[in-house]
Amino acid sequence: MTRTVFLRSLLLSALFFSLTNASFAQYGASLQGTVRDESGAAVVGATVTVANQATGVSRETNTSESGFYRIAGLPPGIYSVDVAASTFKKSSTPDIQVAAEAPRGLDITLQPGPAQETMTVTTTAGALKLKTLAWRAPLLHDR
Repeated sequence: MTRTVFLRSLLLSALFFSLTNASFAQYGASLQGTVRDESGAAVVGATVTVANQATGVSRETNTSESGFYRIAGLPPGIYSVDVAASTFKKSSTPDIQVAAEAPRGLDITLQPGPAQETMTVTTTAGALKLKTLAWRAPLLHDR
């Protein structure tokens, strides 16, 4: 009887630990690349947002001084990648397949275009009006 209780306890403990280890799984998949403009120059400080298309969970980072970005620890899946930077049109790339335990390269070339700024204010009804401001920053070749 004691041996049966011991074996059951051992089996339940092993099952418990195997399930808890799976719940803390870390993924080695990543998405990385370089963001450049049409001339090939690095775009510094661009915001790169990666969203899992199945779950909607997103992660965000900024490009380095060399235009490089890397988002690690992604679960395998299909992602959309949005890149935004001032004086450039926003870039959206859907359906990027990220495999388990593998880095996925994705270089982005941004097109020059008007920068837009949107301010949203939340308040009680009737107190404030919401306005959207759009402006165009001067580009180097406009000077």
